[in-house]
Amino acid sequence: MIGSFASVFLCTVSFITMSISYGDYDEQLRSYYDNLYQRSSVKKQQSDGKSSGIVKLLMPGVHPTKHDSYLCTAVDLRNKKAYIAGFEPHAEMHTAHHMLLFGCPTPGENALASEGKYWNCGDMGSGVCKGSGERILYAWGRNAPVLKLPKDVAFEVGGNYLVLQVHYGKVDNFVANPSLKDYSGVDLQTTRVQPQYKAGIKILAVSWSLVPPKKQAWHLDTGCGYGYGPDLHPFAFRVHAHSLGSVITGYRIRDGKWTLIGKGDPQRPQAFYPVDKDVDIKSGDSMAARCTYNSTQRDHVTYIGATMKDEMCNFYMMYWYDPKLNDLGGVSVEDMCQIIDERQLDFPSDSDVPLPGSGPKMEMKRNLGERFCAPNCDDESSPLLLEEDQSWQGNKLADVMRRSSKLGQVTAVDIDSEGKVLIFHRASRKWQADSFDEHNIFSATSDPIPESTVMKLDPQTGEVIDSWGERMFFMPHGLTIDQKGNIWLTDVAMHQVFKFPPGEKKRASLTLGTQFVPGNDENHFCKPTDVAVDSEGNIFVSDGYCNNRVIKFSPDGKKVLLMITNEKLQGLVPSNFEIPHSLSLDEKNRRLFVADRENSRVLQFDSVNGHLVREIKAFGERAFAVHYHPEQGGVLHVVNGPSFSEAQGFTFILNKGSVLQHWEPALSFSQPHDVTSSQDGAVYVADIGRNTVWKFKRHVSSQ
Repeated sequence: MIGSFASVFLCTVSFITMSISYGDYDEQLRSYYDNLYQRSSVKKQQSDGKSSGIVKLLMPGVHPTKHDSYLCTAVDLRNKKAYIAGFEPHAEMHTAHHMLLFGCPTPGENALASEGKYWNCGDMGSGVCKGSGERILYAWGRNAPVLKLPKDVAFEVGGNYLVLQVHYGKVDNFVANPSLKDYSGVDLQTTRVQPQYKAGIKILAVSWSLVPPKKQAWHLDTGCGYGYGPDLHPFAFRVHAHSLGSVITGYRIRDGKWTLIGKGDPQRPQAFYPVDKDVDIKSGDSMAARCTYNSTQRDHVTYIGATMKDEMCNFYMMYWYDPKLNDLGGVSVEDMCQIIDERQLDFPSDSDVPLPGSGPKMEMKRNLGERFCAPNCDDESSPLLLEEDQSWQGNKLADVMRRSSKLGQVTAVDIDSEGKVLIFHRASRKWQADSFDEHNIFSATSDPIPESTVMKLDPQTGEVIDSWGERMFFMPHGLTIDQKGNIWLTDVAMHQVFKFPPGEKKRASLTLGTQFVPGNDENHFCKPTDVAVDSEGNIFVSDGYCNNRVIKFSPDGKKVLLMITNEKLQGLVPSNFEIPHSLSLDEKNRRLFVADRENSRVLQFDSVNGHLVREIKAFGERAFAVHYHPEQGGVLHVVNGPSFSEAQGFTFILNKGSVLQHWEPALSFSQPHDVTSSQDGAVYVADIGRNTVWKFKRHVSSQ
């Protein structure tokens, strides 16, 4: 991104709005509103069906044939005002090098008149917008996860065009596959409810310079002085460079004192990461950024530019300010920030020190516990430590995942008695904004999913060895295999739980709930999420999205033995469930583990009397799934959901009360949704964002 780019500030475009039904579409959207606005305000928005919505801006099936292609698509949304509260990217780093979202008074010279088209918009801003006044709203790179804004903070938009630019760095896959089309883009979560604070982005960038060869730590510096304007409160930052970048730092300078805003490794997912300290920027302060490059392996000069062969130097600072105290109106922060000669900047001595785990060894060690292991973690030779089984993603399952339009959102995974891996997926269906009405009644279609929704995989090769479930399910969610080999499935559209005996693929032997009728009594569920079954056949159901409860049934499903509701949580903060999303049993010790998703915790109950035994908060934000494994006194494998930081997996040792290891795949999770483990200790994660399953095997120390 070049120096002429203005800071993102109050870009004005309008949006078509629609109501949102909270659920797997996509799961993180629920927390946006819970965090941004008071719950009473959210309910009011839902009731009118017009105050909130998801706006999709995607490439319309493009086929770039030249390396370093910059393609744009635009939407004319000039007539309304709205507020953007979150961004969900839909892109893969091996296809799209990066994406930028602009607001433009008028699209670029080459823009086609009709919506849904695209044009070649040149390099890094040239051809994106016509004339002045462009603003960047959002940036994505290297598989960065979903971005949500803090409570009561949003971008004000309305009155302009919205332009998505995608940089296709290498296009070998497109050249090799003439029929391949790309639909990279971003979902915007919008609301008409005016927030208390307005958001903006300031970019510190070097627009032209070079990096000499054979330099271990070459610096490119930039800075500016902030003139009169409102107090800015940075809450997130993002860095961007190409292959030579080792670390990028951004600072506030006040009265000669340098305060770190953010420090990032451009080789990691280029997400917006949280600002750790409470930093504000006032009139008279300065801002500065330093990009450090390692060119020891390069024998020629590298210039700042727009291609993959060039380099870039960008530090993004996302901030909020209070418009009641000082509203900028149409003036941007960029206009108030006067460039400082870099020779006058005296950066702290540690400004070019890379983050721990950075550099060439980062990718090798990230799954071995070194980068993600907690401070009190065991030695790396521990048999519990996990590493990604990278052969799994190169196997036949992965090929099906990439190429088959019939395999969709993978919601659940479990292991049968033979060690085979079973997955539950949605095939051609997605949980979308209009899938349910305001009464939680499924409204998207009257037809079941025509394709198979259950797949059995070879645990070693990933080959699909069996599939079934055609025209049986409407919105798959949970899958559990009990000790007798029965397969339990939950469908949130039908509000039901199904039991399929071993070998049965056509008709359930037991069905709980009333088809398509949500409710909260003993005979009805409302979007049930998961099932656990003990050795006696007693059935635990997490009735998650609407009722926020766990019910224990007799083996025949006719008698309720136990009801775990918010009354069991008195004394906790918060003292209520917020989507009990996943269940797992330790029957020997009478333990029932519940992933209380939106409350970011795992709750442990007595599985007989339902008494609360323990609350575990060690998993970052949003605990999606939990699986108990009996080794070493009992461990929990837990996966969380993406927010400001990367989604991760956790191995938690119960008798130590601590996390042994954090783990994730080399390409990062997108939206991990379910987790399970086999008898040999391998761990499998269903990733609803990538439509895939990740496998992690035991790390065997080479020492």
